[in-house]
This record gives sequence, C-alpha cells and structure tokens, in this order.
Amino acid sequence: MLKISHEIPIAMLKKSRSFNDYEYALCHLFNEREDYRDFYIESVKKERHVLLDNSIFELGTAFDSNEYAKIINELNPTEYIVPDVTDDMEGTISSFKKWKEDFANECPGKMMGVVHGKTYEEIKECLKFLSNNCFRIAFNFQDKYYSETGIGNNVYERMMDGRCRLFEKLESDLALPRNKSYHLLGASLPQECLYAGKFNYVKHIFTSLDTSNPIVHGINGIRYRGENGIDGLETKESIKLADLIDHVPTKKQLIDIAYNVKAFRNIVSQSDYNHETKIYEHENCN
Repeated sequence: MLKISHEIPIAMLKKSRSFNDYEYALCHLFNEREDYRDFYIESVKKERHVLLDNSIFELGTAFDSNEYAKIINELNPTEYIVPDVTDDMEGTISSFKKWKEDFANECPGKMMGVVHGKTYEEIKECLKFLSNNCFRIAFNFQDKYYSETGIGNNVYERMMDGRCRLFEKLESDLALPRNKSYHLLGASLPQECLYAGKFNYVKHIFTSLDTSNPIVHGINGIRYRGENGIDGLETKESIKLADLIDHVPTKKQLIDIAYNVKAFRNIVSQSDYNHETKIYEHENCN
C-alpha cells in the first residue's frame, strides 16, 4: 500500500507516529526548533523511516547546501531530497550535479531527485537524467506545467488532473522507468489517488506520498466531503503547515484532523495505489 506521511505541528509530533507510515522532516526547522530536531533524531534511533526535505516549498528556494549537508550528517536520515529548482529543468539538473559532486559522498542516506520542467520534453529529459543518477524520484504537486495542461474548475483540480495526465503520457511514451521507485511530493486535492483511476499508467511504482492536507484542513475546521470523506475537497486552503508549526490544536480540531486522516487513507485504500510495496526494492541503490 502507498506509504503516507502527514506533516504536523510540533504539538502532534509524537502522536503522529500512530498514523504516519514514515517521518517527513523539513530541514529549515532544524536550526529554528530544538524540539523539532530532537524528534527526528529520536525517530532515526527508533529505526523509523525518515525522509528529509530541502524546504523549497516553504522557502521558495532550496535550503543552503552547506547547511543542508550538516543537517543530513547530524540526522542520518533514511533518504533526503536533493536541492532542486521549481519549474526549472536545467536548474534542477545543474543543482543535482553540483550536489552529487560536492556532498553526496559525505552525506548518509539515499538521494531522491525531483522532476521539473516547463514543457513535457523538459520534464522527460529531467526524468531521464534523474533515473540515471538515483533510484528514488519525486514528482511535485504544483508545477506550472500541471495547471497549464490539466482540466478542472479551479487551479487545484487542474494541477491534480495535470499530474495524472503527465504520468499517463510518460507511460504511453515508455518514459517512466519500471526499475525506479516514485514519490508523490504533496497533493493538490486528497481525492487525486482515486481520480487517477481514470488514467492508464502503472501505479505500483509509486510507493510513497506526503501531504499536510488532512492536518491543515482539520485545523481550519474543514472536513473531507462525502460518505467517510471519500469525495475529498472542492478546493484547497493555501496555508503551509510550516506556518502552523507552533499551533496547538483544540479538541475539536483534533477530532477533525483524525477524521480527515482516516478519510485520506480510505481514499488511498480504494484506489489503484492500494498495493503491498516496500519503499526500497534494491538495497544497493543510490
């Protein structure tokens, strides 16, 4: 089954181990919050799977590489996202090459690259490069290409549709290598996994997903629609979880969060992503 992790406020970190399949950490918070850093260091000691993100979504640009390397060495994560450049194929490839040359050999954990590009051909070229340089590959949820090519009533529906259409096109062009493991980096709308059923691409190679969607909407008192939340949302609150990192949820908010977390898993369990899998299939991969 697709491995799921939801970013959460610090007040819910320990509780999150009861519903997250793995830990998802934002590197820019490590130097800001000692309690945040300590939780993930403890998670590594507990042999929890920890994915460290370079915080590009929160900061606009990837975290400083030298500082990032220091955090990776301190944390010793299972895997980490190599610094990338949003919507920029050339910038992402250049950043990956520089990281690999300067830091890869000294940093523990396995590298994950993120696919970017302004056009389909650029995305395909970026994917080809990453598939030759790392085993784990991520697709962001909000690249402009998705909203420009997708169909829907609002930007979030278009991004959801656009990412699924991209996967279908890559599949049709035999450009989605089967010997790689793929990560869904965020979600425009929670129902994307069910929505993806209308598209013809192999989903078992997508092995993990992260999103703060159920948490953010629960904090805002918004529950997923439909029976057991299966219909997800019509649109999306644009608040970043990092901006709510110090929020202490009320009892009502905790109930709404729990409802959305359960609903999200219900959506995934009824989708084509519902399969038994391991995040790593090859022990010797980079």
